[in-house]
Amino acid sequence: METRKSSLSEEDIKHRYITPAIERVWPAEDIRMEVPLTAGRVNIKGNMETREPAKFADYVLYTPAGQPLAIVEAKANRRAVSYGMQQAKTYAEMLDIRFAYSSNGDAFAEYDFKTGSERELPLAAFPSPDELLARLREDGRTAAQEELLAQPFYTAEGTYPPR
Repeated sequence: METRKSSLSEEDIKHRYITPAIERVWPAEDIRMEVPLTAGRVNIKGNMETREPAKFADYVLYTPAGQPLAIVEAKANRRAVSYGMQQAKTYAEMLDIRFAYSSNGDAFAEYDFKTGSERELPLAAFPSPDELLARLREDGRTAAQEELLAQPFYTAEGTYPPR
């Protein structure tokens, strides 16, 4: 029995369409899902405190050195391809990432913060890490800057994760 794509949940769309499209060109070790971005704002009213829900990015794609390179926001198929773009842009700005993507399982919408351009890509045309890194290199970075950016983040057990 064929399930209508528009009746699938966001999680189903991620599992069936978006994740396979990304994994086709990205190594699994460079893909992180449900990445926490904030712990949630604390609201205080009188002697009571409440915490708003935490913010999570659906996908953060990293370079082999562990630096965030792109963010992908997924939405259910009943939404437009670019429906999650504003959320993706907000998260990309929080992480200082140049590339933001949104998808509903039909295609990807891409936003490049350097050029300010937005375009739609078929699922099969999602860019590889090499393609995005090549676009970053077009910025005219020096060899010393490239070497500095290629260094992995410092991480060790018992230390705070990079942010």
